[in-house]
Order: sequence, then C-alpha cells, then structure tokens
Amino acid sequence: MRKHTTIPNSSPVLTRICAIESVMAILRERKPLGEAVSSVGEKLGVPAGEMPFVRNLVAGVLKNLRLLDYIILRLVKSGKYPSDIIAAALRVGGYQIIDGVIPDYAAVDTTVDAVKSFSVHPKEVALVNAVLRNFARRWRDIKLPADRQEYLSVKYSHPRWLVRMFLKQFGDEAEKLLEANNQVPPRTFRVNAARVPPRNLHNWLKDSGFEFEPGGFFEEYFSLKSRVSPAEFPPMNMGLVSVQDEAFAVPVYYLEPSPGEMILEVGAAPGGKTGHIAEMLGGKTRHFFALDISPSRCGVIVENFSRLKIFPPGIVAADFLRAPFRRRQFDKILIDAPCSSLGVIRRHPEIRWHRSPQDVKRLARLQKRLVAAAVPLLKKGGILVFTTCTLADEENLGVLRFAKRSSELVQLPPPDTIPPELIDVNTGAVLTLPHRHNLDGSFTVAFMRK
Repeated sequence: MRKHTTIPNSSPVLTRICAIESVMAILRERKPLGEAVSSVGEKLGVPAGEMPFVRNLVAGVLKNLRLLDYIILRLVKSGKYPSDIIAAALRVGGYQIIDGVIPDYAAVDTTVDAVKSFSVHPKEVALVNAVLRNFARRWRDIKLPADRQEYLSVKYSHPRWLVRMFLKQFGDEAEKLLEANNQVPPRTFRVNAARVPPRNLHNWLKDSGFEFEPGGFFEEYFSLKSRVSPAEFPPMNMGLVSVQDEAFAVPVYYLEPSPGEMILEVGAAPGGKTGHIAEMLGGKTRHFFALDISPSRCGVIVENFSRLKIFPPGIVAADFLRAPFRRRQFDKILIDAPCSSLGVIRRHPEIRWHRSPQDVKRLARLQKRLVAAAVPLLKKGGILVFTTCTLADEENLGVLRFAKRSSELVQLPPPDTIPPELIDVNTGAVLTLPHRHNLDGSFTVAFMRK
C-alpha cells in the first residue's frame, strides 16, 4: 500500500483513496478487482458499508478506462500522466463526473483531498484540481476518433486488439457485444435441486417478499432483483442456492451425469459446476472426481460442499497432464478449461486490461493438450465435454478443429435439454453471448470416444 502523509477520517475522501489505490493495484499488479478492493479497503479501514460504493467506483473506472484516458490526456498539457497515482486519481475523479451521481464539484473536491493524503508534490495536487475542473466543463464536447476500430475502442473502453477480434468474429454485432460488456449483469443464483425443488424455493422467495425473475433457460436458476448481498441472503447461508450465471449450466446438461457413472471434472475450482453435477447426481458422488491444479482452490471446493450440505466428490489437487488416473477409467470427463475469460468481462471488467493476444495463443495450446490427455482416460463410448468462458475463436474453434482431426473422437449434438437458441448453427456447439442472451459468454462442445 502506498505511503500517506495522513489518512482522513472523512468517509468520502477515504473511499476515494481506496479507489485510487485499488485502480493502481489492478492495472500495475494485475490483481482481480474484488481482491484489490477488499485488500486495500481492509488495510485502510474503510467501513464495510462503504465497500460496495468503492467497488462500483473502481469497476466504473475500468469499464471507461480508454474513454477517460482519451479525454484526460487532451486536457493535460504534456499529454501524459506524471505518475501512476495522479493517473489513477484523474481517472477516479473523471469517472465520477461522467457518472453524474454526485455533483461535479463534489467529485473534484473529494478526489483532490484524496490526492493530498499521498506523498505527492503540491504541483501535482494543483494539476489534479485544474484538470478535473476542465474535465467537468469540456468532456461532452470532445469528439471521439473517426476511425471505426479506434472509435469503438475508445467509446466502449476495450483494447484495440480485442475490438479487432470481435469485429472479425461478430461483424456488425460486435458493437452490441462491447456495449453489453459494460452493462451491469443480472445477479443469478442456482437452486440446489438436491435439497429443494426449484419451484418450492421460488414460492418461498415470493412469500418472503423477495423480487426475482425465474431463469430464462434452465429451471434451477433465478435472478435476484432485491437489494441484498449474497452473504445476507438466507437461502445462500442455508446452502439452498449458489451464485452462478445461467450460461454455466450448459456444460453440466451436456454431461448428463448419472449415479454410478465414473465422472471426472478437470479444472473444477472454485466448484460451481462441481456443485451442480453433485446436485444432478442427487448427492451420490461416490464415483465422481474433481481435479484442480491449485491445492488452495481445491479447499474452496470443500468449503462450497460444506455449505451445500452435500457429500463432496473425490477432490484431487494435481496437474491433469500428469494426472494419477488409469486408462479407460471414466465414462464422462468435463474439461472446464483454463481460458482467456473474455466471455465474462461484464462481471470482471479488469480482464480486458489483463489479457493479450499472446495469452489467447498460449491458452489455446494448453487446451489442446488437455483434450489430448483426456482421450486415453475415457472408456470406449465415453463422453468428453469441453467448455470455456471465452469468446476467442482461436481457443474455442481451435479446440473443436483439433478434436475433429482425432480418429478417436466424434462430435455429439447438444442434448434436448439445451434450448435451440443457444446452439451455434455453424459449429453445432453451444455459444452463449451477453448481447444475445443476457448470459455470460461461454462455449461448450462434446465428443464421444469411438
């Protein structure tokens, strides 16, 4: 954490200090948004009730980063930021002005007071004050670039390489996808059907005065409209629901798990799909194994099952490429593949700034290795389900083409339980998209071993 001359007790200023430090941690140290905000907030002693405001403020900066920089750097005489602290402060102040929730003068004053707490030169404090006041007067009049790619990159604050990729893959739809990535996603929960029928829980929610909407595609899901945090939501504490976007039901429905089958999930942590599989098995997890390379993340799976009050599967902390399993051991394998996560930008806006084209290439190579490692472990007639939360064709279609070249695998059509509108007619796989379905972006395809 940065050294401060003094840390004000004033809550408005303290929250801006927290936001400034969080933005720096996310952009310089590549920390996830939630982790950065929580860590900085705890160190600074920000009251718990103020933390949602800080998180929303930081998320707003990340969702508008290129737009903010485009405007701010036209107002700074040198055309560049003098330091990371001043860059973060101007972005935090500028976003508050664009957001318009508080008066412009309050956005400027609280940001300037926050900067004063850092060990910066008085001239830098004066710079922040002057630029933000100028920003408030002029930001609406600054024209965006004429070049199409640059215009979309600035307006929707996505790296240009990502805009270029989306334009290539989605054509005229790309702008709708970029816009959807900056919108607030629904707060979606999955009902633990092993313990309560979804309809019964829906009736309880209604009787208890909670506002919600049933899932649009799968009966176990609903979106909570009432303003209550998951930690304060009774069904969550009782293990009757889990936080999960409806898109991630697709690979479990593709898998069609049945008690008695030998099932393996690869890349299982933190355990969202693992829990869903166990619920569909009715809690009969004796022949179900969940593998993840991270021992600490495997611990999160255990915690989730404790909350769900379901006996956990066999949890294995290991590298799947060196997994301790016998050949032809499994009836079904689900690979929840490590990926660039470009389908969940609307929930994790920092991802757009943390990823690069090189990451996509590296992960695409790894995914193919995972598929190749899974084939020998499948019984004849066994099912391999491959899923990601990315929208990069190089990863998704790259694996699909790789698997199709195998003499041992044949692609399977999606089961009838998956709505037809989620099926991509060009590939026969399932592709969920934020702008089409109001779901997180994901790709799922299945193969049978001959």
